[in-house]
Amino acid sequence: MHRKIITKSLIKKNYLHLFLGLCLTTNSYAMQDDDDPQRLKKLFQVIAKDNERVGVQHLHLTAEQGDMSSQYRLGNCYALGKGVPQSDIEAEKWYSLSAQQGLMGAQYSLGEVYNQGKGVAKNPIEAIKWFQLAADQGHAFAQFRMGIKYYEDKNYKEAIKWFRKAAGQGQVGSQAMLGSMYDAGEGVTKNSIDSIKWYRLSAEQGEPIAQYALGTKYYHGEGVSKDIAEARKWFQKAADQGNESAKIALTKL
Repeated sequence: MHRKIITKSLIKKNYLHLFLGLCLTTNSYAMQDDDDPQRLKKLFQVIAKDNERVGVQHLHLTAEQGDMSSQYRLGNCYALGKGVPQSDIEAEKWYSLSAQQGLMGAQYSLGEVYNQGKGVAKNPIEAIKWFQLAADQGHAFAQFRMGIKYYEDKNYKEAIKWFRKAAGQGQVGSQAMLGSMYDAGEGVTKNSIDSIKWYRLSAEQGEPIAQYALGTKYYHGEGVSKDIAEARKWFQKAADQGNESAKIALTKL
């Protein structure tokens, strides 16, 4: 079977086609100076939806030609229902094609597909396989998943390794897990200062579990000077995000 050769000029042509399509779609709606705000709001919503559809059409062109970034983005479109009807089966198909070419974002997403059983049967072994491949390339969320896997297996040394890799990239879940592991002495020497350091980094990024944990440190004066006002601040931040333990803690201050 004849296969179309992918060249830079062909891909450039397709992206130019996409750009022109977006422009033509947008310009097909004539806006008047006297348009009222509500009408303009509805108009922009229509334009956005049309642009999504046009964008997906052209992603299909480059994805079908084997472009792994387009395949990954197309998988995201199907997973989220952006510009196409939502389809976990189609999302898995495009993630898989991209992941097999080595794109780490697609490898991580395919891992989540198998981890959650979206469009396929749940398969923890297959999920870990793809998380590992993405983690080895430096994908922070995949590294977090690897950390969780080893933590659940009680292999704390290996869990710490992966959490540190992800936490170094600012991944909030891994920072919170490091705070907890230093707090409990799991895989590391128990250390309140390091525990607070990681809890704080995670809490400042908005992680409610870390915010609650940091609040308890200030409430009990563990590793920091006891400070009820500071404890209340962090409990409130966590409670505002629905953390039930923080809500209870606030009633006891």
